Amino acid sequence: MTTGERYESPRVDMAFADRNGWVEKPGSKWQTMPEIMTRYRAASILIKSVCPEIVMGLEFADDLLDAREDVPARQVVLEPKRDDKVVERLESCIRNAADKSELNAVAKTVQEFNLDNDEAQRLRKAYREKRT
Repeated sequence: MTTGERYESPRVDMAFADRNGWVEKPGSKWQTMPEIMTRYRAASILIKSVCPEIVMGLEFADDLLDAREDVPARQVVLEPKRDDKVVERLESCIRNAADKSELNAVAKTVQEFNLDNDEAQRLRKAYREKRT
């Protein structure tokens, strides 16, 4: 349903990136891909501030890298935040997916977690049931 509501994120431009120290970080793509980085960061800020349920508490990789002062960018191995309820939340997202594209988006998110065999089977079963 379209409500006509309009949401905006803060203006993200090179000056904003520079003020936040993103441009000069080792391995930064801000110098080589500024148009893509401004769009990405604006989307990241908008999603987390207006509709955080879309990312289900997952962090954006560049946000985590920007927060790390001691490790050069792109050398950090990131794993999604994991807690006791992650499988239940992912299963709920599968059941509540409105269409095939949402279901596929959840499936991609599931792949990012280091699930044990029982957890993975449980989510595969929920995915198959929702698909049919």
